[in-house]
Amino acid sequence: MRKLIGLVVLLVALVGVDRGAAHLAGQHVADRIQRSAHLQTPPHVTVGGFPFLTQVVQGRYTRVSAQTSGPVSVNGLGVDRLEATVEGARVPLSALTGGTLSSVPVDHAQAGGHITWTELDRLVATRLQGQGLRLTFSSGGGNTARVRAVVSTPLGDVTVRGNADVSVRQGVLRVAVSGGDLQSAPTVVRSALQSALDRSFPLPKLPMGFTVTSAAPDATGLGLAAEASNTTLALP
Repeated sequence: MRKLIGLVVLLVALVGVDRGAAHLAGQHVADRIQRSAHLQTPPHVTVGGFPFLTQVVQGRYTRVSAQTSGPVSVNGLGVDRLEATVEGARVPLSALTGGTLSSVPVDHAQAGGHITWTELDRLVATRLQGQGLRLTFSSGGGNTARVRAVVSTPLGDVTVRGNADVSVRQGVLRVAVSGGDLQSAPTVVRSALQSALDRSFPLPKLPMGFTVTSAAPDATGLGLAAEASNTTLALP
């Protein structure tokens, strides 16, 4: 019985040491992300997989997740929440102990963020400065968006309201306007307005070099997502 109790105590101690090491590693990753992304506070980082210490020896980590606790600024873009998950990260022990870690190959990585309609308006206004066009966005209900466009013409401003079809390709946000006021416009006018209103806006990269690959409207703004397999993440 004493041997059994001793074995149980030893196992509990080993688990405690393993989890303690995982927690310290999470803190180190959080500090690194905070510095590289210029965050005011470190994100909450969870290192998954058990046991952790064997992952350190093997240089391969099952799953690492990070999430901010509040609004952050990412390359000039105000993001009200940000999270990322990495699976199958390959980090040699020598790189960790030698302080030479600048990039991490991973099997799969995904990141997500969210910006408010107000922040999207600000981003678009910056990109459209001096072009005679103002766009403001709002929720269209459910997973849809509405847009109000003000076009400057020699005869005065023309206001057009319609649906905003939002898509992302290689880090570039594309907005196409349809429906609304365009439906009642003559074909020639409608075609000209759609050409003027359909615009593309480069999006800033998310931390660790993530490039936004998709966007989805919701009630309060735009959800941004990035996903990649067999890629390498940068650690400035």
